[in-house]
Amino acid sequence: LLLKLYKTTKTKTTDPTIFSCHLSLDITSYMMSIFADSFWEPEYCGTRGFDTLVKRMKEGKRMCMDFEEFLHQRAVIEERYARDMLALAKKPGAKDEIGTLKDSWLKMKEDTENIAQYHMLLANKMKNELELKVREFHLRQREERKKAEDTVKRAQAHKRRCFDNHNRGKKEYETRCRESDKAEELALAHQGTKDCEKMNNKHRRLKESSEAADHQYKESVVVLEEARVHWEREYELCCVKFQALEEERIDFLRNIIWIFTNIFSQACVHVDERMEQVRKVLEVCNIEKDIDEFVRSYRTGSDHPCEIPYQNFYQPKINSSSKKISVPSKSGDKRPLPALPQTQSHSIANIQEIQDNYSAPEDITLTVNPAEHYDSLSDKKHVSVIYDYISQGDQELDLKVGDVVIVIYEEDELWWYGQDHKGNQGMFPSTFVSENF
Repeated sequence: LLLKLYKTTKTKTTDPTIFSCHLSLDITSYMMSIFADSFWEPEYCGTRGFDTLVKRMKEGKRMCMDFEEFLHQRAVIEERYARDMLALAKKPGAKDEIGTLKDSWLKMKEDTENIAQYHMLLANKMKNELELKVREFHLRQREERKKAEDTVKRAQAHKRRCFDNHNRGKKEYETRCRESDKAEELALAHQGTKDCEKMNNKHRRLKESSEAADHQYKESVVVLEEARVHWEREYELCCVKFQALEEERIDFLRNIIWIFTNIFSQACVHVDERMEQVRKVLEVCNIEKDIDEFVRSYRTGSDHPCEIPYQNFYQPKINSSSKKISVPSKSGDKRPLPALPQTQSHSIANIQEIQDNYSAPEDITLTVNPAEHYDSLSDKKHVSVIYDYISQGDQELDLKVGDVVIVIYEEDELWWYGQDHKGNQGMFPSTFVSENF
């Protein structure tokens, strides 16, 4: 399509700047990667994704500056070449020649002067059009990028301050609660003694102090969540803005390079042949492919920071009494099991059959109360780990060859829920353990 448009335009006009290749951005059939979905990280105050995007914006700025310098130096070379050509064309010579040979000589000098003037025109066009456009473009992009970047940095700093205040409030709350509990124990121990009233008064003061600390801690949780939501919204807007700037930069520089090649293609056949090689490369230049490649190479993740919930000091079991376990759906892609050790007795065919038939259970959410299992763990089935397994999330259990796992319950044939020797509980694949040990 690009070649057809170029050839059609080139046959109708001699102005190489008319064809600038401003084509639609959706000429390809695949979807472009999105910055706002690809540069997150689970760390609450992490900035790795944002730093990656800022680095990419600075690299784009450097590209614009380097291209501007290239155009400037190229214009200087063209101007120097044109001046030398003009000086050469104006030098006298062969004044005694006569006839048609003299006419040929004069015509050659006239053509040399015309070529020199054309190169001077090219030099002025590069200075006043291409170089100036690139300078104005990258200065405008710098202002827009800096505005979006500063907004996110302010939101990050606010979130960091709220996070620190939250941690201090939580620590103060826990300290006051411990002091109140200790004072209560002392008051009970001095019942009926002369220090009873003194201990009761101290306990009341510390109780009031712990309640005030609890109130401040709850407020810090609310403020922290508001700061996180605000930062997330500003960061998403920044990602959208950065992607728009990156798409605009690639499209702009592609078109400027295209105009540059078309200008010099008119100078002579030799230059046109060399620029043809550049055009072949530009024909495959595509915004979507560039964006997709960047994301694949520097992707930091898609997981957003999770909300930090309020944790009651006196009722810790409420905080962890319900544990949600999400298991992948059968409708999704199969997650392959880790490769089994070659020293085991399983054949290659059996291993392949296990991996081919393996798929995660249907998408379910289980509510498990671990406290119901603590008193009867000794009566549960014990199994030995025969293959190492690395958990794929917080809801799964790491397995190491030789460890003994207590099976609390069997979800289905492939997934069991158990506890290891360290007290960690979670889901694990039943095919990685053995009941014979």
